[in-house]
Amino acid sequence: MLGNQYVFQISGQKDLRQKAEMLQAIRQLQGHYIGGSVVKAAVLQVYNEAVTHLITSKPPASEKFLAACAAGKWIVTPQFVLDSVKNRAWLPEAPYELNLIATIKDPVTTNPLQTWREKVARGITSGAFQPLCSSLNWSIHWNKPSQPASCVRPEVMECASITVQEEPRHVTDNSVLLQLEETLLGYITRIESLLECSLFSQALEELQGWLHPGVLPPASVLHECMQHALHGEAEPYFLGMFNVVLNDILCNNPTWNNPKSVKYFLKILQCPQCEAGVWPFLQTSVRVSLGSPATCHSLPSPASPELLHFHGNLQAFILRLFQLELHAMASAGRAAGSRGSVIYSMFWNVWEKMTLSSKALQQLVKLLVETTLWALHSSEKRRLRVLGTLQEILAAVVEYWAQEHTRLNSRIVQKGFQDLAEHMAILCQDLHPDTLRELVPALLSHRLRMLTADAIYRNICISNGLLLHPEPLSLHKIDSHLLTLLSMRVLSHHSVSQHFGGSGSPEDTEKNVPKGFYRVNSAGETLLHRACKRNQVETVLQILGLPDVDVNVKDHAGWTPLHEACNHGSSECVRALLQHCPGLQLDSQVEGVSPLHDALRNQHTHIAKMLLRHAGSVLLQLRDSSGHTPLDLVSSAALHEKLMRCAEERDAALAVQSSEVRDMDFVETCSCLLSCLLLTYLAEQHIPSYERTDPVLEFSSSAAHTLLRLSRETLHSHCTNAKARALAHDLRTLMRMEQYVKQLSPALIHCAGTHTCLLIQLLKDLQAEGKALLRGKSEL
Repeated sequence: MLGNQYVFQISGQKDLRQKAEMLQAIRQLQGHYIGGSVVKAAVLQVYNEAVTHLITSKPPASEKFLAACAAGKWIVTPQFVLDSVKNRAWLPEAPYELNLIATIKDPVTTNPLQTWREKVARGITSGAFQPLCSSLNWSIHWNKPSQPASCVRPEVMECASITVQEEPRHVTDNSVLLQLEETLLGYITRIESLLECSLFSQALEELQGWLHPGVLPPASVLHECMQHALHGEAEPYFLGMFNVVLNDILCNNPTWNNPKSVKYFLKILQCPQCEAGVWPFLQTSVRVSLGSPATCHSLPSPASPELLHFHGNLQAFILRLFQLELHAMASAGRAAGSRGSVIYSMFWNVWEKMTLSSKALQQLVKLLVETTLWALHSSEKRRLRVLGTLQEILAAVVEYWAQEHTRLNSRIVQKGFQDLAEHMAILCQDLHPDTLRELVPALLSHRLRMLTADAIYRNICISNGLLLHPEPLSLHKIDSHLLTLLSMRVLSHHSVSQHFGGSGSPEDTEKNVPKGFYRVNSAGETLLHRACKRNQVETVLQILGLPDVDVNVKDHAGWTPLHEACNHGSSECVRALLQHCPGLQLDSQVEGVSPLHDALRNQHTHIAKMLLRHAGSVLLQLRDSSGHTPLDLVSSAALHEKLMRCAEERDAALAVQSSEVRDMDFVETCSCLLSCLLLTYLAEQHIPSYERTDPVLEFSSSAAHTLLRLSRETLHSHCTNAKARALAHDLRTLMRMEQYVKQLSPALIHCAGTHTCLLIQLLKDLQAEGKALLRGKSEL
């Protein structure tokens, strides 16, 4: 015992605020609380014998609750603790004991929890199951050839004086086997007779009584029952019973590392008419739920509510099978091979096993996107259930493949996730922002969510003319590069190219078209390119007066007219473009070279000042292929200060002009993707944070400043471990987080969007952690 008569555990409490109040109350009254342990980011609380009280508001479906009941502990409601703290002393438990018969209006019936607890307290019994085991003095004779005696759970052996004896496995009397065979044949004959008479429910009841470990019913019987269920004529009782039978078969015959059981489930979990395999059958089941006609063969349409419920149970059963195989492999610590699991046989053939993006898995991802569109903005429980099941299936499948190959080659796993994320990004290209905000955060696999968010965001950056360096994902890349697009686009629309021009009748327009307007030279240059090169401002203004002129048109190398004007010092053309083209892309880059880079490289400082006075400091964040910002190209300190002053003046003007975001959908989607990327990166790269229960990071202020002063080359030469080096770079970025937060647009900081607010708060939290690291007082 813990030396305290008030030792608590909590079960089934989902209200975090009330739970926090109870924990504080327990501490105030000198009680003790036994919490849970963190296992793979999920809190798993197990029963502890030292507990005296279990707090729950209703009977939960948990082993902890059953164990506390069996041990005769106090099962009290949360009000017991809350009222006690108001009283400043522990109150009697009896009025607060959980009553299982509160809804039964029978004065004779007593609360079973109270009755059992009193028996244990008076010593009449010492706990559930213990008197039975002791009185029988069991002796287990284990003679099943397929399972060793070690599979008997230790908890069962400890509850009484049980001895386990291995009997000889040779059989001297064949009559026993013959009798067993006759019994089984009799069962099969009765079941087949019931099926012939269309007594399907009775056949399943007969079959259920026959199920035992190691016994697999004939696949033909399951196929006939499945056929009856799929054609929409089955009664609800039969559909429910069929689901129970499937779960019983799985419980008695787990598939992990059992080729016979794997082969059996691959055979029964398929369309009995098409027999195309498990994956096409799962596809058909989901499409029936979606109301889609694209099934393996013609099925009743529309499906009845009972049939839809059956398909939901069928999908949940397949998910459970996958999760059991994933858990078994994680517990065993070794791979099972292609014949040792249904999940592997279902999604990968012999030629695809080394790649994550198999044909079947790509189809699963596509089906998930379709289901997300179908369930979008719906509150219907059935739709949300189908979507949730598919999300969990995808997570189980990708994590199983990752565990299968991580021990052999971690690089293959990383490449597999990257390829699948790129495939998902392609599927998401034409999706509405609302759909993206639903799809990406709901991906349950951390690695897949992180890389998918990164791939989609990179596609958005490329479509907006922003070059991203081909560097590995890091905290610096997220904060320095990926936030750049959001800051630059927050006050403007995000279309790739915008067309602006004058208006007028076709006759007038035709008269105003300058000579050579429709001619494009061998380099892909339009007349606007050529006019900007030569500083022909009259021609530029004439072109800009035409309707539907693309001012951001690119030549074959990717250069825009603004690039040419900045490169050749055509200041009048630059001024005309800035004044007459609200959709002008000042951040367009070719191999990282922006118009501002062009102007400063060619010593056109007056043009650089014009650009900065027009767009502000966001242009100073752009980096070329060598990682240089525009200010890195300036050697004069005086010029450096003048350029900074120009940018700051424009920033101040923009802050006064507007604090509202024009394209809320775009900004919210980008913020959602960045939040997913940032949170999953912190979790995947094991960067300590306030949300983790890792030991406190011992990092003094002097060590933090030393790490910050080290050059990149020195850090690489002294740190040979790749993971340690990546963590060091991330910590350096964390300590510099303040400068990234300062570069954010004021409109972005004050944006009222849910995802944007979350992103800003996350960045500010990281900024606070970085400051604490520098002071040597971090809570990391």
